[in-house]
Amino acid sequence: MKIYYDGANLDEINEVTKLGIISGITTNLSSAKKIMINEKIDYDNFKDKIFNTVKAYNQKLSLSFQVSKNDPKSIYEEALNIHEKYKGLDLKVKVPINYENLEVINKLVKNGVKVNATCVTSFTQGVVAANIGCSYVSFFWGRMTDADIDAQKIVNNFRNLLDKKGLSKNVEILIGSLRDQGIISEAYIAGADIVTMGYKNIKKLAHHFKSEEANLGFQKEWNK
Repeated sequence: MKIYYDGANLDEINEVTKLGIISGITTNLSSAKKIMINEKIDYDNFKDKIFNTVKAYNQKLSLSFQVSKNDPKSIYEEALNIHEKYKGLDLKVKVPINYENLEVINKLVKNGVKVNATCVTSFTQGVVAANIGCSYVSFFWGRMTDADIDAQKIVNNFRNLLDKKGLSKNVEILIGSLRDQGIISEAYIAGADIVTMGYKNIKKLAHHFKSEEANLGFQKEWNK
């Protein structure tokens, strides 16, 4: 039951990686673009900053960078460049799953690139990603439920399939696109290996008002 930080804020990364609960970092083009605009840097500079920050703290953390290109030839070149440049971490390259990208994903996997199949919203996309050798299958839970897709059922069925076929050691189920805190529990119950979430959700993980109430009661009695 791994917890990943999803975002690109260096201050947040520095904070959450010290908690001892974070096993990896996922970034996407949207979070990257915000930082790039604010700091007036390009995507290469952005990746350098994130990589150096994460590597300096813990080389065992997983890190996912998304390709910025959208045509197969450019995706392959960019993904290979990311793979070759950023050594020393458990690096995954995020590639959107669709028919047009299957050949390039297959080629990347055969060349030793660990692929995070992203933007997954269906059972069959998960099957395709697992068959082709992707390391992560990233289901976008919130986007699925936005379209009235039963995300919990699909993820659970996919979990059962991986277990039945003995693929659980090769493929991990990652859940992203969280709409609310309650999804975290639902995702783990459905069989997710990893749930990636933003800073606000991470801060809420260990908090509950009844726990605070109990603690305050103990403190009140102690200080009498």
